[in-house]
Amino acid sequence: MSLRIKLASLFIFVALSILVIGLVNIQLMRGTTQEYTKLTDQNVPVFEALGHIHSSVTKIREETLTVLLLISEAQQSQTTPHQLDQEILEEYEEVEEAYQDFTLWLDHYSALVTDPRRQALVQEIAQVGRDGFEASQMIITLKEQEGSGDTIFGHRDNLEQAEKDIDALLNTAIDLERAAFNANRSQANSNANLTYAINTISILASLGLAIFTGWIISRTVADPITKLKEAAAAIGRGQLDTTVSIHSSDEFEFLGQAFNQMALDLSQTTVSKAYLDNIINSMGEMLIVIDSDHTISRVNQTTLDLLQYEERELIGQPAQLVLAEKMVAELFTQETVRNVETTYLTQGDQDVPVLFSSSLLHDPEGQIQGVVCIAFDISERKKTEDALRQREAQLSEAQRIAKLGYWRRDLANNQIHWSEQTYEIYEVSPQVEPTLDIIYSKTLPEDVDLIQNSVQSAIENGATMYSFEHRVFRRDGIGYINSIGHIIREPDGQPLLTYGTSQDITQLKQVEVALQRSSEQLTTMYEIAQLISSTLDFEKLLDSIAESTACLFNCEACTIRLLDKNGQQLNIVGAYGIDQQVMTPTQPKVGGSIVGKTVLLSTPTLAPDLQNNPDFDHPAAIKEGLLSCATVPLKVGLTAIGTLDVHSKTKKNAFDQVDLHFLEKLASQAAIAIENARLYAIAQHEIIEHERIARDLEQARDQALEASRLKSELLAKVSHELRTPLGAILGYTELLKNGIFGPVSDQHSRIYHAILDNTHYLNDMVNELLDQAQLESGKIKLNIEAFSSSDLIDPIMARMDILAKAKNLKLKFEVDPALPANLWSDKKRLQQVIANLISNAIKFTPTGQVEVRLYAAGPDHWAIRVSDTGQGIPKEAQNYIFEPFRQVDGSATRQHTGAGLGLSIVKQMVALLDGKIELTSELNQGSTFVITLPVITPERKRS
Repeated sequence: MSLRIKLASLFIFVALSILVIGLVNIQLMRGTTQEYTKLTDQNVPVFEALGHIHSSVTKIREETLTVLLLISEAQQSQTTPHQLDQEILEEYEEVEEAYQDFTLWLDHYSALVTDPRRQALVQEIAQVGRDGFEASQMIITLKEQEGSGDTIFGHRDNLEQAEKDIDALLNTAIDLERAAFNANRSQANSNANLTYAINTISILASLGLAIFTGWIISRTVADPITKLKEAAAAIGRGQLDTTVSIHSSDEFEFLGQAFNQMALDLSQTTVSKAYLDNIINSMGEMLIVIDSDHTISRVNQTTLDLLQYEERELIGQPAQLVLAEKMVAELFTQETVRNVETTYLTQGDQDVPVLFSSSLLHDPEGQIQGVVCIAFDISERKKTEDALRQREAQLSEAQRIAKLGYWRRDLANNQIHWSEQTYEIYEVSPQVEPTLDIIYSKTLPEDVDLIQNSVQSAIENGATMYSFEHRVFRRDGIGYINSIGHIIREPDGQPLLTYGTSQDITQLKQVEVALQRSSEQLTTMYEIAQLISSTLDFEKLLDSIAESTACLFNCEACTIRLLDKNGQQLNIVGAYGIDQQVMTPTQPKVGGSIVGKTVLLSTPTLAPDLQNNPDFDHPAAIKEGLLSCATVPLKVGLTAIGTLDVHSKTKKNAFDQVDLHFLEKLASQAAIAIENARLYAIAQHEIIEHERIARDLEQARDQALEASRLKSELLAKVSHELRTPLGAILGYTELLKNGIFGPVSDQHSRIYHAILDNTHYLNDMVNELLDQAQLESGKIKLNIEAFSSSDLIDPIMARMDILAKAKNLKLKFEVDPALPANLWSDKKRLQQVIANLISNAIKFTPTGQVEVRLYAAGPDHWAIRVSDTGQGIPKEAQNYIFEPFRQVDGSATRQHTGAGLGLSIVKQMVALLDGKIELTSELNQGSTFVITLPVITPERKRS
């Protein structure tokens, strides 16, 4: 075989070996990544499903208790408010929704697990969950039917036991999942370590192969190749036309010839570089080459993709753009760096976690030329680790919130392990080694045997689980702990270890006791409330309250005191168990005794020893044998109206703070009842008084209506009777003025003018009175007809212009072009209204002008505006200016005459025409009256 073939084969073998090793390493790294990803995808949903199952079971219990409270509240009232019914229905739906969530997440968990052991656990959880939900339904049903309390408590215990059983089962499931997860994680770590080992071996193998190849080459071609040194040096200096002549009988002659062709084959070097670039760019790892000046000289495509750069944006840039400056400096001080976790910085300033390795590049003289950096993206692994840490933290937080601790006991060596929460439950320092003696020392002596017997019985009877509740000493009193244990046995049945949970249920026990006591109190208060609400008889009500209160507190006497009318003295108005001889003289003043101070300070008071109490000085009461009492104020709002007192004749210290607090609640109810009875009596009196006032008002109204009718008839008769003589006066005066009865002198002419003016004024006043009477009696008939704006306004302007010129006023008239050509209304009445407004404007305008404008006020209305620059109308007068017989100046010395009917008639006429009138006025700036009328079409007029 020729030397060329040997060397070519050798080089091909080396290249293929390196390529195969690289591909194997890439595949191993990809497999490791997939294992970590699979680890997260399998375990995170399982833990999430278990968490939701636990929260659903807890919600069933909590919502069931909420429904119980709401039903109790509803049953304690005579009629159930609709809002309370709605709340009960909503809470009941919450219970069913929680059970549906429980079933949904249990099915989800069942779909995630496959091995028979966990499937059996799923079935057990499902059965316990159904039992708990059925217990919840039975509790609600019994409560709605007002069933036996013992039966309800029994089902409630079943519900709580179901919750505890599910907690234990969930802990077992969590342990199984954690064990499976740890096993898978260990396998993944082993595979990762194997991958790293294979990478290291591959590098070492490649290095050994390179050394072996160099040794072969040096042995085979060292001597012949010496002849090629000079020619090679010449070519190295750029003399590509240099040739060498080698004459031998072996392949070196061919090598010499090939050497002579080297310059011609340099162009193929580009092809080799492209081939190397393709290999580098196909790498799954990130490659960065950093020159000695700390700038980036080479990157592969994986690096560009991950860091979101273009190649031109990195080449020639400082390495600190990607790596921390301190780390770049350290790379040039270490020959190699192997598998260090660090971060690369992307173009968007995001940190990417990587597993980093590097090697220094040296030139033939040993000088450092740069650093080759290889990095592997470990973002997914970091996410998995973070998720696991977060799940563990969440589980620990859930245990803390639930006050649930975990423990494990190895029966072979009696070694015990506690979780952090277990130390907190037993109030033991975490530095103390856990033992059974610590538990026994913390447990009440009478409960120690219970613990020992429960555990021993379960071990001897072959049971796999046991549970018990026991009491422990606490810094703040007695605590309650519920423990659930599981026994792991050898195949032969011998117990190997026990593990389980301990939960602090002190608050739950306290709530149970408080609920029971509250239920009893509420039931009693409900009965008393029914008794109170059954009567409004004041005296009977007070005695009923006193008797019921005494029975409730199991005492011998009860009194109700109320303040007198002056608020200075307390009188007994209701009593039970008190002799009448004691009630009559017992009238303490406010602030002068126990009950007096209670009212004054509006605070409850306990008197455990009345005989020795300095504020108790009532011989008759002492003779009655009262030994102790509790008294609370009866308050309506924030005001004390009296006291409610309970007395014991058999013992001192008969009442405590709890009794005092409950007595306050009862007093608040009693105060409302007493006040209602008072208000009822007052209301009865007021109803009688209101009925009398209503009869008086009805009589006064009838009298006023009759007076108004008589006034209208009088106005009509007076006006009618005055018009006839006024007409005669006007007629005769006109004849005298015109000289019919003889010559008229200047003096006669002035007299005739005065007569005519005053007669016209009197005639106008009579006409106004007649119009007012007709308006009040409803006898005015309207004549709706069509007219133009000029037909309406021209006759008025001709008459009013004379009056305006007489006072040197300017009278203006304007018509809006948008106004319809034909208007429909009662033209005569409308002219009367406009003339009245213009006449008033002229009368009260000393200088300036009066303006009349007709305009369109919208698609369905038109308006008449009369404005002036006169003296204006005061604000207070604008409230009554449209009332009949009212004037701004109503004094006897007023400057302007008139009966005060003009604006009243105007407003009534406008209203009769389906319109409205508005006034705006400022003193010394004039007034503006705006009349708005509907646009009447012929069709509307016919309708």
